[in-house]
Amino acid sequence: MSISSKVCQKCNTDKPAESFHRCAKGKGGLQSYCIECSKGVFKKWASENKEHLREKNRNREYVLYESQREWHRLDYLKNKEKILKRNKAWAERNPLKVRELSLAGTNRRKVRELSAEGSHTEEEWHLLVEECNWKCVCCGDMTKPLTKDHIIPLIKGGSDYINNIQPLCRECNSSKRDRIINYLVSEPTHVEFV
Repeated sequence: MSISSKVCQKCNTDKPAESFHRCAKGKGGLQSYCIECSKGVFKKWASENKEHLREKNRNREYVLYESQREWHRLDYLKNKEKILKRNKAWAERNPLKVRELSLAGTNRRKVRELSAEGSHTEEEWHLLVEECNWKCVCCGDMTKPLTKDHIIPLIKGGSDYINNIQPLCRECNSSKRDRIINYLVSEPTHVEFV
């Protein structure tokens, strides 16, 4: 049995059935409030529970992000050769775009370095490298060129002072990524922000 109209419990107005959302538990298969009143009730509730909604959305986005990230990781592992081949072909077809993207990354890095707190001189860098016997403090290799690694990465608020710098070879620096690891101490300390 379908109804053609219903009285809204909120505004006490007789309205056509199309003015109500469907609801299996409601009388006549419709909600008790009309669509307009439902929106008003939700807006009032939402304004009173902003933090709850914000947290709920944050959690939902994080779960969605993590599941998508895991799917992409597994897809990459499954189709690694195909993806690398496709990326290489794209790079060969678009050399200007590749250069542009590379420069954009370099520029972001330079902006972070310029806006970071503090600085160090080349003389301080050479003294640090000399103290470390001209070797990578992570792997101990003396044959590879050394790069400046920020113990607390600039992207995580680290400074550009010499006490936040350690000499690493390019491979070790790349594998460290944006983690906070101090190889200058006898036992490397690894700290992550929670």
